Amino acid sequence: DLDATVTAALLVGPRGTSKIQVRRYSASLERGENSVSLSESSKAVLSDRELIGTRALASPLTLQGAVVHELPPFESGGAHAGTWDTSGLDLQHSPWLIYPAEDSAVLFRPMAWALPADPELDSAAVEPVAVPAGLDEAMLEPNPLLRWKQMHAVMLGMSEDLQHVSWPMLDVAWQTFHHLPLTALDVWRVVAKQPKAVLAFLLCSELPDADLAEALRRFRNETGWVPELTTISDLFAVSRALWRFWSSQGLAPERARTYFNEELEHRFKLMAAEFPSLEPFLDAVLLAATGQASSLLLEVARLRTGDLLKSLWDGAESLVNSQLFLVNSDRGDWPCRDFVERLALPALLQDCPPSLSGALAPHLDKLFWSFRAWKGYYGRQFSVNAQPDFKFSSANLPVLCALWSATSTSRQWWSDPHHRLALRQIRDFDPVWFEQAYRHACKALMSINGLVQIGQITEP
Repeated sequence: DLDATVTAALLVGPRGTSKIQVRRYSASLERGENSVSLSESSKAVLSDRELIGTRALASPLTLQGAVVHELPPFESGGAHAGTWDTSGLDLQHSPWLIYPAEDSAVLFRPMAWALPADPELDSAAVEPVAVPAGLDEAMLEPNPLLRWKQMHAVMLGMSEDLQHVSWPMLDVAWQTFHHLPLTALDVWRVVAKQPKAVLAFLLCSELPDADLAEALRRFRNETGWVPELTTISDLFAVSRALWRFWSSQGLAPERARTYFNEELEHRFKLMAAEFPSLEPFLDAVLLAATGQASSLLLEVARLRTGDLLKSLWDGAESLVNSQLFLVNSDRGDWPCRDFVERLALPALLQDCPPSLSGALAPHLDKLFWSFRAWKGYYGRQFSVNAQPDFKFSSANLPVLCALWSATSTSRQWWSDPHHRLALRQIRDFDPVWFEQAYRHACKALMSINGLVQIGQITEP
């Protein structure tokens, strides 16, 4: 949230004695006629030196390779007025984004600068419309709700078409605005809402590896994208899209396959380096695409499901005991204690594809820690303990997310922001445990015959 604030108060006795408020931005802009200026409340707390050091840039949002403009400041009585001239911005290229330079002394909130919208259009009901040809056309729509829907529709098509004309625009947006929060641009919000779009961006972007790695980290940290909810079907779909890209380049079949194999392996390894917990599923899809089994997959092939789950849950040397319980034995702030038991696990079992129930059912009572405390049976209504164990959610959520991903269960339930917040709180409680447990659970799930299903990626 661009406008989120955090207030910290110091309490002494029954009354607060002092407090501070932290905002993402130290100032905001106001629009004038052919100008933008810092708000009066912002200017009141800034020194002359800070005003002089404030640099305002502008760049079109829909033009590829556009030049960045630095807005000239206005002066009053020889002093910086906290106002910048926008008369040089060509409104035919709108919308523009006005934002602070990386070295600006004041980080003000970015502002979209566009042609004035039609008030009647803004308040009109949004009817279904044809999908625009590209993101630039969708971003020009003045109606906010319609613009959002059109951008989502375009992004759905882009995820399946790595030759889409709008992909270079995202590279330009990153290069131009990378120092701003991702949520400052609607386009990054749209990408983050569609997990396949994040993966497709990884596969087709021409940005350097370091930039792509940073982008993945920031999508996780700054948006609602959850890497641990990346499904097998997501990975399959974008791998198929990459194969369609290379097979349509007019190359000899073997050369196209070589380029495809190298590119897919390189990008998946980059993702695994940022999120090691995803490596088992990434390697599984690589095997389906290239026929090459990694050492991790060969290790999984030698192990039985029961042995993998036993090393996860049972005994003093188990992963849960050594990496979660002992490490956090003196903590009393275990988060969202009944989230998995009362909400997330019933939702998964309700939405999990029925075709996988046969493969999953024999292992269900061993997949989760303390699962035998449940009363009920697979696929029906559950009656759970009145007082769930306070460690149940922190222990089991990584495994639940891995199961959600392995079975490609619909993520509609996770669209609730309260559910995503609970996931983040549990993951942040012990991120090392979450990553290790998720990775271990992926191996266990891959060892269950018939559970992880991957189609033919390189078929004609």
